Amino acid sequence: MNTKFCPNCGKKVNADAQSCPNCGFSFNEHQAQAPQRSITQDHHSKALLYILLSLIIIILILSGLFIYNNNRSSSNHSNVPNTSGSNQTQNSQSTTTSNSSSNYSDNIVWNSAKASSFDDQFDSWASKMHQSYVSGSTSFDGIDYPDDFSSKKFIINGSNSTISMAGSNKNTDYKVVEIRYDNDDGYLYLFAFHDGSPIVLFTQSGDSNGDTVSFKTTANGELRNLFSNFSAN
Repeated sequence: MNTKFCPNCGKKVNADAQSCPNCGFSFNEHQAQAPQRSITQDHHSKALLYILLSLIIIILILSGLFIYNNNRSSSNHSNVPNTSGSNQTQNSQSTTTSNSSSNYSDNIVWNSAKASSFDDQFDSWASKMHQSYVSGSTSFDGIDYPDDFSSKKFIINGSNSTISMAGSNKNTDYKVVEIRYDNDDGYLYLFAFHDGSPIVLFTQSGDSNGDTVSFKTTANGELRNLFSNFSAN
């Protein structure tokens, strides 16, 4: 006869018994519960697997955010302007400009032959105008010519301008070669070159105001034509 042991009391019973005659343990109920426990264990295993997968996903998301923030931080640092380099560039440009100015050499050629020819033609024009002009340095309307060229403010044809004598090797807008003035009538002419072209500048008494003096191109066409015959070089 086939037998089996009761899992509750340990007594040997008939293998076909539905319950233990000794303690009343029901074999059918026990067998029905075994699959239920297996299903429950399966549910627990699946739940644990879901939890592990969720943790892995969360870790991956956090890692991605960390890497993204690091990349943004590095990018922001790389976009910060290099002030030191900019200052060095500006200093270099300033030095270059300074050197360019100090190394400037004007190419105005005003020799004795040109000066003599100009004197003759200008004196002829002045005689025709019944005027008497003096050449060279002078103090006119509170301005010393040419000493105040660099210290006074010159407004030429409505624009702030720089001016100097030709041969001074100063990088200015206008290069003067001749000065003519008539203190009696209060007229002064500057014969200069602007961008290589001859120009006759005119001022009169009352056109200066403190440290500022105004000039304009002369309206005298004959005098303009006279000086236009002379070249800068």
